[in-house]
Amino acid sequence: MESSGAYRAGRAAALSGVPERTVHDWALKGIVVPSVSAERIMLWSFADLIALRIVLWLRTAKVTDATSVPAVPMPEVRRALETLRGLDLDVWSEQEGSRLVVDTAGKLVMRAPSERVGAQLVLPNTLDLIAPFQVLGEIRGPDLRRPRPSLRIIPTKLGGEPHVDGTRLESRAVASLAERGFSIEQLGQFYPFAAREALEQCIQLEQQLENNVAEAA
Repeated sequence: MESSGAYRAGRAAALSGVPERTVHDWALKGIVVPSVSAERIMLWSFADLIALRIVLWLRTAKVTDATSVPAVPMPEVRRALETLRGLDLDVWSEQEGSRLVVDTAGKLVMRAPSERVGAQLVLPNTLDLIAPFQVLGEIRGPDLRRPRPSLRIIPTKLGGEPHVDGTRLESRAVASLAERGFSIEQLGQFYPFAAREALEQCIQLEQQLENNVAEAA
């Protein structure tokens, strides 16, 4: 499987929902090695975000349908990651393609968009790896295709960064200006092509990502 996107550790952690220290630890242990660059400045790909979610979810003991499910042994987790690497998926495309789900045993399954039910679970005891990422009922990471209604993540565009749909305006750029004290009205003057709600969603998303990293730390 090939995928674009290039994220430093903190950004990979914020988007995947996996704590940054864990992202580093798994890279050193060879569990999820950053596939864009594994030396000096390490860079994780969009596909690596999916891999991080797979490992965390499978290695977390959970209760589903009133049944206790133990953590999946690492050999089975590694087999799931190997399967992921061998898939030719359209989940990375700009279109609303198939959804990738994993069950509690580590089996990866492709489901059509029409089979998606709710924000996360497609079938009983399965996890939608693109949808908002939850672990033990706590949301850890955003939807990796449409993190907000007006925002998109396209792995082959802008390094896979969240941006206002149909533009090259990254959510981080908007949030950075807001942190410096610029109002929504002023931001609207800077970016007249972006709707007010899109600018607000940029700020909301970046706040969520920052909070997720802070809470995990």
